[in-house]
Amino acid sequence: MFMADFGCQKNNCRFRKIILARHRRFCNLVRVGGNEARDQQKTKMNYYIYSTEDNRHLYTIIGDDNAGCEAKAEEMGVDGDSLAGTYSPAFGCSDGLIENDEAEEIEA
Repeated sequence: MFMADFGCQKNNCRFRKIILARHRRFCNLVRVGGNEARDQQKTKMNYYIYSTEDNRHLYTIIGDDNAGCEAKAEEMGVDGDSLAGTYSPAFGCSDGLIENDEAEEIEA
C-alpha cells in the first residue's frame, strides 16, 4: 500500500491522513488538468521547404493540417523543380535535408 513506505500502518494516523489527502488532491489535479490540456492543445504540423539543388532547409511552414501547409507552400512558389516540401526532413541522414539554423518559420 501507499503508506507502507512511510512506516505507518494505523488507519487513524494523522500523518497518513495528510499524505492520502494530498495524494488524492494531486491525482485529481493531474487527471483533470491532463485531460483539459490534451483537449485544448492543437497539434501543429511542420512542412519543411528545401532547395532541390542541395537539400538545404529554407523554410518551415507551421499549420493545422496538410491542406493549409501545402496551400501556403503553393503561394510561396514551391513547385518541385527548384523548391520542394516534405513532412519528414530526416536531418543529418543520407539524402536527408541539411539543417539550417536561419530557416524562416512561417504560419500557414
